[in-house]
Amino acid sequence: MYRTFLEELDKLAAGISCKLTSTGCLGPCAAGAVVLVYPGGILYGRITPNDVHEIVSEHIVGGKPVARLIVEDAAL
Repeated sequence: MYRTFLEELDKLAAGISCKLTSTGCLGPCAAGAVVLVYPGGILYGRITPNDVHEIVSEHIVGGKPVARLIVEDAAL
């Protein structure tokens, strides 16, 4: 999924300052693959490669979090 994020960031967010970091578990392992986006600390859960385009285009480029993917009840 890391490669998918790199490709989408290259395509859609070329002019935006971003840092992509791969990590192990962030804590809420039951939420499946997770993505944490700052500023704001928005945690997305159960992410699939099909969700990456939407996160990059809507949230990172457009500034609007993708509500259907947000994990509300995870304590980090």
